[in-house]
Amino acid sequence: MVQVSGERLRIRAEHRDRICVVSLKGPLDMTASIGLTECIKTERAARPGRLVIDMSGVSSVDFGGARALANAARPAPGQCPVIVRSLRPAARQQLELTGFDFGWLDSGLPGRDTDRPAPEVPQPRGPDRDLADSATGMLAREWRHLLRLAEHAIADARRSAQSLASTEDHVAATLLRLAARRPAAADRLEDLAQTARGYAATLRSREVHDMGPAAPARAHLTYAASGTVGRAVAFIEDRARDDIGVADIAAAAFVTVRAVQLAFRRYLDTTPLAYLRQVRLERAHQELTEADPDRTTVTAIAAGWRFTNASRFSAYYRAAYDVPPTQTLHQHQAGP
Repeated sequence: MVQVSGERLRIRAEHRDRICVVSLKGPLDMTASIGLTECIKTERAARPGRLVIDMSGVSSVDFGGARALANAARPAPGQCPVIVRSLRPAARQQLELTGFDFGWLDSGLPGRDTDRPAPEVPQPRGPDRDLADSATGMLAREWRHLLRLAEHAIADARRSAQSLASTEDHVAATLLRLAARRPAAADRLEDLAQTARGYAATLRSREVHDMGPAAPARAHLTYAASGTVGRAVAFIEDRARDDIGVADIAAAAFVTVRAVQLAFRRYLDTTPLAYLRQVRLERAHQELTEADPDRTTVTAIAAGWRFTNASRFSAYYRAAYDVPPTQTLHQHQAGP
């Protein structure tokens, strides 16, 4: 049993009767391929019946490593056949770029004869074979490989575009709900919602959205602000009862604290914390109008919406609704 180590690749040669199995573990790169080439050359010189290269432990293969493996495993007169087994798809693609002859390759598929011998003499060469082994042939194979990778990337991008389109629809709906409750900023919020809907339609059409060099940068800023405000507002609406602050709001909007503050100031003429307080005040008002004064108190309802100072809550409530919160609570009892 022989063991050779490259920079990170571990090469282990084990003899079983007249069969030599070379097991690889780790990345097969250009540096490590030197040790692999020497190991195959040494084991072939010992004239075993077959030489099997086990690729099951190989984590990655670059072009240099694949080319060295293809050259070392090529059939040669008077030498034992080399069988490559347990080859992963990524490694197979790299070997395709080198022009490796897969006629003598065992890919580990069921029903394949892993020990069938390869011919003792190489296949006759011709114009087609010379072209395949030339630099032009290698470039053509590399181009086909890169084309397949590009097709996969395009398919992934289309799936991501559909997911982003759904997010833009959610942002637009949030902005429209906000516009209904904020008449002073309704026009601006509706414009932002329309912008988000336009981007969603563009993403669903799978077209590249290019506004051109003459388009103003303000349109991009408008869209960015709509996304920031929409995500922040959606987070506040969903988590108004929780203990959240401006840092949590900014994180939910995927921007910095400064950016979310500027977006709220520009498009809503308020701050994130002031908007959060307004939402909590509205929820508390709704709860006061529906609560039974014999079962709860103003202080308990205010505390449930994170107003820990009762007198300050009363001041906020009176400024918003022109009546004290106790009056709203007892209207339920006086109504019948």
